[in-house]
Amino acid sequence: MKVTKKAINKALPSIRYFDRWYVPHGFAGLMPENASTLSSVIFRVDEDGDVIERDYGVGDGYLPGDYHMEGFCADVADTIERWMWGDMSRNEVVDKIQELFKELEAKE
Repeated sequence: MKVTKKAINKALPSIRYFDRWYVPHGFAGLMPENASTLSSVIFRVDEDGDVIERDYGVGDGYLPGDYHMEGFCADVADTIERWMWGDMSRNEVVDKIQELFKELEAKE
C-alpha cells in the first residue's frame, strides 16, 4: 500500500496546532494554557485508504486501535517533536513519515 506525500501532507496538522496544544519532551519554561506534553502522533491508513492523524498528550485516553497500534500505522511523535524544536521543516517531516510507511510496507 503506497502512502503518498500528498495524503500525508493533507492529514498533517500545522506546526501552530502542535505548538498550541502540546510542548515537546524536554521543554523548560512556562507551559502554555491548555497544553500538555506530546506523547504520541499516530498516522493510520484506514479501510478506505485515507491517511488519518491522531495526536495524544501525556495522560490522554487512547482509542483502542491506537493504543495497540493495530493495522497499518506509525507513531511519529519523535519526528513531530523535532519539528516543534525547529530541527526539521514540514517537507522533511512528510518525507520522514513516508519513509516510515515504506519500511512498514517492506516488513509486511
